[in-house]
Amino acid sequence: VHKGQPSEIQVAVDDLVRQAEADKFQLNESKCKELQISFSRTADPLESVTINSKPIDVVSSAKLLGLTISNNLKWNAHIENVTKKGASRLYLLRQLKRANADPNQLVCFYVTCIRPVTEYACQVFHDCLPQYLSEDLERIQRRALKIIFPDLDYTTALDVCNLTTLYQRRKQLTERLFKEINDKNDHRLHSLLPPRNTSEITLRRRRAYNVPICRTNRFKQSFIMYNSTKLYNS
Repeated sequence: VHKGQPSEIQVAVDDLVRQAEADKFQLNESKCKELQISFSRTADPLESVTINSKPIDVVSSAKLLGLTISNNLKWNAHIENVTKKGASRLYLLRQLKRANADPNQLVCFYVTCIRPVTEYACQVFHDCLPQYLSEDLERIQRRALKIIFPDLDYTTALDVCNLTTLYQRRKQLTERLFKEINDKNDHRLHSLLPPRNTSEITLRRRRAYNVPICRTNRFKQSFIMYNSTKLYNS
């Protein structure tokens, strides 16, 4: 919604309802939620959206494709959900440990059933994750390795298992995805990249993209902007 302008979201919702009816699909108003994202301190509150003349609930967070998106665009709620889910699966790891499973089998269970929970869609939030939230995620792996190797410290256990920290793992996955986007012109996300830097000025290090001025750290640390800033022409 532009500053000082009325919201057009109701018009878009009405179009969606008409299209759904044309496709013989009925929207359930009780299952539809409204997530309002606004950082303005002076703007008037937005009017509630209605579907079939029934107002829908306004929520502070919503799950989208497995990611918990909050109305302040912070990742506290998402990390909280992830850590709860990962911690609940540690119970299964303890049960396997009590059944005298081999340490290699325990590591395999952790890598296949617990670690993927902590790194799902991590490219979206890794670059803008505060240290304390990163530590909350790291604690899941610390607890898992403590169950498998109770007599070893965290660093030694990582070496024995040939694993990296979750932070390093997320960093590798993020850089790998951005490299794919950068190298493949037909990648679905390639169009989101900033324009290429075509300057002819000779510098020892020249950025590959003309990254726009980022007025907020939220935008600056987003996946595309942050990694575009780090990429230099060889």
